[in-house]
Amino acid sequence: MSERSSIALLIDADNASVTSIADVLDELAGRGSVTVRRAYGNWTSAKLKSWRPELRNYAIRPVQQFDVTKGKNATDMAMTIDAMDILHSGTVATFGLVSSDSDFAPLALRIREHGNEVIGFGERKAPEAFRKACSSFIFTDRPALSGERHSRARLRADSDLRTMLESTFEETRGDDGWASLSAFGSHLRNRYAFHQKNYGFAKLGDLMREIDLFEIPADAD
Repeated sequence: MSERSSIALLIDADNASVTSIADVLDELAGRGSVTVRRAYGNWTSAKLKSWRPELRNYAIRPVQQFDVTKGKNATDMAMTIDAMDILHSGTVATFGLVSSDSDFAPLALRIREHGNEVIGFGERKAPEAFRKACSSFIFTDRPALSGERHSRARLRADSDLRTMLESTFEETRGDDGWASLSAFGSHLRNRYAFHQKNYGFAKLGDLMREIDLFEIPADAD
């Protein structure tokens, strides 16, 4: 595996759930080798106590940031500086950013401008600005990482999802009325930072068949 297929996982421990880290690492492991694993926060703080055993279990390096200035998030600044150093080292192809904080939207955009992929992980409360700044964004609250599928009724009742799918179809279909699933998926990811795992599906084709709004060829993934 080349250095360019390496992955950097950077965790804003102040704004991330420790219970999701195993699933985050499993997701990234399918994309390459997670060679950089860092979690940022004030590790003297009692609120990060639950993180300490998991740092050892998953070989994540804690980066200490004291809360030295009121109103300034030292964790955000340290994580951003490290991300830029890693980016310019040229040894990492993909960044995994774990946070539910909108402050990381500019960082995600800058990394993508450099040609690197950014996979965002965070709770459903994560601001839209951060979610859309990522190449794709996976919710860490269930069922996104658990594999629990949304039912057809639930998918169809999700007006935001239906709007995304229907708009994307109109924008990607050809003169013959068909849209290739690869082009459809690329458009979804680029415009909405969409990921089918947020609905419990490993493949986009499986989600499309379940919601049953479009005709899908049997061999489409």
